[in-house]
Amino acid sequence: MAFSFASLLRKISSPQGRELARDLGKNFDSQLKKLPAVLEPFLALDSWQGDIFERAIIQKAQYCFFPSSHLTLQTSSLVAMMLLELANHDEISSKTILDQWGEHGLQFIEQLEKVEEKPIAVEINRLLHDMIVNEKILIKQLLTAVRFDFPEMPALSSFAETYAQKDEFKNMKQFFCIQHLMASTGTMLKKLQEFGIPFEMMQILGKVYSTHAPTAKMLEANQCKVDPTSSFLSQDAYDWRMERGIFEQLSNIIDKLPHPPEDKPIPQALIMDDGGEIIRALHTEKFKAYAGYFTCVEQTRKGIREVHRLKENGELKCAVVNVAECYAKLTYESPLIAYSIGHEIERKIDALKKQNVQLQIDPKIGKPVVVINGYGAVGQMVAAELVRRGFHVCVYDNDPQKLKNIGDNMTALKDRDQALSMANMIVSCVGDQVFKQEDIEKMQDGTLLFNASSSDLDFRKLKTYMSESDIHYDSTGYLFDKFLGQRICLGHSGDQAHSDMVLVSDAGHRIFLANNGYVINMTGEADPIPPLFIQLTRTLLFLGAIIANRAQEPGIYDIPIEWQKELLAYMDRIFSAMNRIKKPDDQDISFQQPFWEKIPSSYDIDFIKKS
Repeated sequence: MAFSFASLLRKISSPQGRELARDLGKNFDSQLKKLPAVLEPFLALDSWQGDIFERAIIQKAQYCFFPSSHLTLQTSSLVAMMLLELANHDEISSKTILDQWGEHGLQFIEQLEKVEEKPIAVEINRLLHDMIVNEKILIKQLLTAVRFDFPEMPALSSFAETYAQKDEFKNMKQFFCIQHLMASTGTMLKKLQEFGIPFEMMQILGKVYSTHAPTAKMLEANQCKVDPTSSFLSQDAYDWRMERGIFEQLSNIIDKLPHPPEDKPIPQALIMDDGGEIIRALHTEKFKAYAGYFTCVEQTRKGIREVHRLKENGELKCAVVNVAECYAKLTYESPLIAYSIGHEIERKIDALKKQNVQLQIDPKIGKPVVVINGYGAVGQMVAAELVRRGFHVCVYDNDPQKLKNIGDNMTALKDRDQALSMANMIVSCVGDQVFKQEDIEKMQDGTLLFNASSSDLDFRKLKTYMSESDIHYDSTGYLFDKFLGQRICLGHSGDQAHSDMVLVSDAGHRIFLANNGYVINMTGEADPIPPLFIQLTRTLLFLGAIIANRAQEPGIYDIPIEWQKELLAYMDRIFSAMNRIKKPDDQDISFQQPFWEKIPSSYDIDFIKKS
């Protein structure tokens, strides 16, 4: 008899499969207690009394430096690694299992075979996070088993073939990017590789709160250098770790450049920036002498403001392509982001309701009062989206001028304390540490807090009020706390950026902070905005890279408007094809109305390309 490795891996990534593995791990507890304390935090194999299967698991735990206190939680990861070592072209024979693991091991696999295949994303991400695999080919085999690959994006493929020359980027010897490491980002990086930038030359710094674990692992398996900061949320400040990562990666690139720098350097390093972080560092005293060797793409308005400042001061030393302010991105990406934020807020609210939480409402209007904090570009689009979804929206901004032109069905609030005290939900859209510790005392019991800006800046100072006395960890590492009279699941302790937090004011009011204060629409999933839509942004970034590669002098460059119009026309044809196969009663899909949760299961990429 033979077992499918891919099937077994999906089974052990399902809730039922992990429970089966935890039961196996619990059998070790009694023997673990007999081990001398001096042997902690690692297990002593010589002291282990057990059969060949148990011994193999302990040996793997030693190899991975898993402390014994984590063994029960990580048994599924250990067994998955052991299965990977036994797999031969996706098949594992019962004889092999019997020879390597004995009767107990075979019995466990026979039990696992009966489990229903229902892997869930968070468990697969944790499985990949736990696993230590030295051979890159084994990581690829693992990702194939859980059916992961970078998604197809027809627009990106078509425009790369149309506008990029063969080996377009062959003169780029180095590549460094800060990006949200999502599956669609992997597709874009793969396309850069196809046109001349080798994977082994790519240095990647992901934003930890948005990193999709399988994407990071797949890039590593392809020899990309993914900075550890991309995947591990430590106790250190997020901003400090990002700055250190940028410094280290820029230093690595510059070490390979001519020393001293040449008078007229030829660009040989491509930068793809998010927030102007790399470009700012490149123009500091330490690195600016080498800035001429770089050519850059910037995708955010925050970042391009920094670039404009450098140019106005006569300090810009390299070419920068302005994707941030291109017509196609400004006009058509914004509705996608707003829809994504509204969608994730409703998902979080639905999860609370399923745990019997009765959310606070304003008795006069019969629904929660949502306060949008900050009415800039992000705040405006988020407010409009929440109004569309039926929320009662009020708007506060410390600039009274912005409140003169608020949208329909919104209420302007000029007093900040009033805004905090009346809100049942606060959605912050500022991108700075605007909430102070004393603000929590002005909030109602049961207030929900959502960040719609960047990293965890907006609510960072409130985290000192985290509830501690009522937090409970279950045997699997999931967190529970009290909120509005119910014990709710906050998420997994190993996934801080996507777990929630309950804050407690001095007055005893309990406040719900979604995603530990990190951006609500960065979920750690493959692509919170589906590839069908976000391919607009990925394609614009690729086109920006083409322009950057061809730039001859320092300055700010734009993507030709003709290219942008052609891309939007191409996307319109995709949406037209989608709308022909949707259900008759569903609304048409567009950038303004993405409705991606209603995309029909009959969607087929080949059909779209033919259409």
